[in-house]
Amino acid sequence: MTRFVKRLAWIGAVSVLVAGLPAMDVAQAASQPAGPGAGTPHVSGLAGGRQGFLYGVSFRSATSGWAVGLSCAPNCQRGAQDTLIQHWTGTSWSRVASPSPSPIEGLFSVSDVSARDAWAVGSYGTRDDGFDTLILHWNGARWSKVASPDPGKAPYGLHVLNAVTGVSARNAWAVGYYCLRHCQGDGEVDATLILHWNGRRWSTIASPAPSASHSILSGVAAVSARNAWAAGTYTTRAGNIDTLILHWNGVTWSRVASPAPHPGDNQLLGVTAVSARNAWAAGSFCVRRCQQSGEVDHTLILHWNGASWSRVASPGAGTGAGGVDVLSGVTGGSARNAWAVGYSCAKRCEPVSAGAADGRTLILHWNGARWSRVASPNPGQGENNLSGTSAISATGAWAVGTTCTTSCGNGTVFHPLILRWTGARWSTG
Repeated sequence: MTRFVKRLAWIGAVSVLVAGLPAMDVAQAASQPAGPGAGTPHVSGLAGGRQGFLYGVSFRSATSGWAVGLSCAPNCQRGAQDTLIQHWTGTSWSRVASPSPSPIEGLFSVSDVSARDAWAVGSYGTRDDGFDTLILHWNGARWSKVASPDPGKAPYGLHVLNAVTGVSARNAWAVGYYCLRHCQGDGEVDATLILHWNGRRWSTIASPAPSASHSILSGVAAVSARNAWAAGTYTTRAGNIDTLILHWNGVTWSRVASPAPHPGDNQLLGVTAVSARNAWAAGSFCVRRCQQSGEVDHTLILHWNGASWSRVASPGAGTGAGGVDVLSGVTGGSARNAWAVGYSCAKRCEPVSAGAADGRTLILHWNGARWSRVASPNPGQGENNLSGTSAISATGAWAVGTTCTTSCGNGTVFHPLILRWTGARWSTG
């Protein structure tokens, strides 16, 4: 399994993972893994057969939604990686023009605030071989790049925004991490990064970073101007990997206690807030062979009841030796309706030269009493994975990710994957 499923798949060899684990290649990072399936995945707005990935999705209504990621030319193993933004109008998806400030960039999260206000965030390559924060804004007519801070600038610097949420036209949050020392090298030290939009500009807001080596935020959600959550992962002094949850009270960000079921290997990759007394965080934890080949991981879901975070039972796929169940995204529609998405793998969970790994899309649903697994399509030949989800009602939800269409293994061909829930079943979007 990938230790912290960091979204910078396209950085490749310079990817930085929690606890100094090896960098992951595109196959590992962007589409952790899949199994054979029938049919053709939904690929919209990618003219000329371009490859690509989708990482984030946000719906404001049944007729307005955005999905973001990156597209590749000529393919995702070489060439340029451009920002990818797709829009849902109620009947179909289409690609919308978006700025691509360098030969290498990607978007990892989007927030649909209103018809004239949406945000997308990620990172892009700089001329000095570093990576800076990337924030794009939709004004109702076009997407444009907005200036964003990059603290702790250094040679080969690394600044990544993994998630964004908009509260209003004058209030939005973006979270991720930035490198402090030894950037893109052995012994890299990373700290949490939180940016705030006040209606005029983005600025850095102080945030706890409990680790002396890695403190990384992967998700953010807001209930109001005085109530927001950020979730991620940090490395302890003993080298353990634990869950990290921060809370905004209208004045400061502070750390809140969160369960970590395994003594040294836990991660949170997404968070959603339904109300002041109802929030969810999702990820995974290691069961055995932690940080080794053949690692076994189970889904992890935490719940906020207004007073504390606690672990809630969550199913996987009943994986055996070498299997993984990981949740990468979570969304809450109401007290009785929430979704969590990711991937599941029972065997061959690491890409091998002979072919693709045997993983499948994983979707869980909360009905107000328990989480249960819901059947989901695996349309490609392999490497199906879901990274983000958004729910608008009990009969309307979306999930996005990536699938391998051909040559799954060496020379893998990746395409965006969109799934849709209409109240009865999940189908390709």
